[in-house]
Amino acid sequence: EKEKEMVPPGREAGRGEEVSGVEREEVPVAREPVAVPFRMLDRLGEGYWLMESEEGLVVLDCRAARERILYEAARARRRDEPVETQVLLAPITLVLSPREFDSLQPHLGTLRRMGVGVSEFGANTLMIDSLPPFYRADGEAAALVSSLMAELRVAGERAPQRRLDDDVVAAAVARHAARVPVPADAEAARELAASLLGCEMPYCCPEGHPTMIQISFQELGRKFGKR
Repeated sequence: EKEKEMVPPGREAGRGEEVSGVEREEVPVAREPVAVPFRMLDRLGEGYWLMESEEGLVVLDCRAARERILYEAARARRRDEPVETQVLLAPITLVLSPREFDSLQPHLGTLRRMGVGVSEFGANTLMIDSLPPFYRADGEAAALVSSLMAELRVAGERAPQRRLDDDVVAAAVARHAARVPVPADAEAARELAASLLGCEMPYCCPEGHPTMIQISFQELGRKFGKR
């Protein structure tokens, strides 16, 4: 038995308010409480939390977990919920080349439905006056938005007919929002795990990478030469 990807099924978004930069991220929670079948152990390195299950050791990739949670929250809100946003006191303007502007223009409606308040603002210029409630950028909202738009421009130029699927846009929005510190304590890590387990597909992030892996006690025993 080898390391195996974990999987355990949510939605819902955090809430934001008017801020000068971007309000702190709030991890979306599942619609119903989800029991966490793990004992939280400790953080590992810059991106992981160690947990213990009945079967062995579980390693949680915190960023991949947040991407999955935020991706499902964005998609759920896009489908059937009114858009909640954080209004920026200082709107962000992006001046683009004509080619860049043309590649992004078809996706402005999708971005707005996901809480990114983007609109045309003159020739080849976009203005962003609000962001999704779960975004956090620690005062670097402009850099975060520029990075998100740059990723969408590149993806759009590679896509058939230069049109992006809505799910691709949702994944990009979630990926940039997930760039926040690893939970500092066991309670915060437990909340993250509970939100992940409440997702429809908690097994992997939108790009298909695992959110958790498990190493069984049996496998650990073999590695230490025990029978």
